[in-house]
Amino acid sequence: MSDIAKLVRMFDEAESASSDARDASNRARDYKDGKQLTTDEISTLNKRGQPPVVINKIVGTVEALVGLEIQSRTDPKAFPRTPDHQQGAEAATDSIRYVSDNTDFDISRTGVWEDMLVEGVGGVEVIHDFRPPMREPEIKINRYPFDRLFWDPHSREHDFSDARYKGAVIWSD
Repeated sequence: MSDIAKLVRMFDEAESASSDARDASNRARDYKDGKQLTTDEISTLNKRGQPPVVINKIVGTVEALVGLEIQSRTDPKAFPRTPDHQQGAEAATDSIRYVSDNTDFDISRTGVWEDMLVEGVGGVEVIHDFRPPMREPEIKINRYPFDRLFWDPHSREHDFSDARYKGAVIWSD
C-alpha cells in the first residue's frame, strides 16, 4: 500500500468513526455563536409574531474561561535536572521564549483553548521552515481548526497519547 493510500485510509477511518462527535462539535460551535434555534423553531416563532430571541449564556462562559487563560499565562521556563545543568536550562528557556514570541504562540494557544472549550478538541503543529531567503530554519507554529484535525478513532485517552496516528487535513488546489 502506498503512503498516500495509507494516509487516505487513516483519514477515511477517522472521519467515518467520528461523524456523530463532529456533528455534536458543530452544534456546540453554533450554540456558542448564537445559532441555537432551528429553522422550524424560527418559523413557528415568526408565525406567532414573536421575535426569535436567544439569550446566549454560553458565549459569556466561554469568553470568561478564555479570559482566565489569558490572565493566567506565564512565560515558559526550562528547569535544570541538576545544578550542573543550570546554564543549559537557561539556554533552553531563552530558545523557547524566542520561538513563543516569534510565532505569536499566545494567539495560537488561546485559539486552541477556545476550540477545546467549544468543540472539545484543538491542536497545533510545530515545524521548521527552510524556505528562502532564510539561511537557518525558522520554527513555525500552525494552529488548525478542530474540523481540520483527525485521529485514531480507537484512541481512548483525552490527550490522544494512545492514538496510533494523529493528523491534519489541508485542502489545496
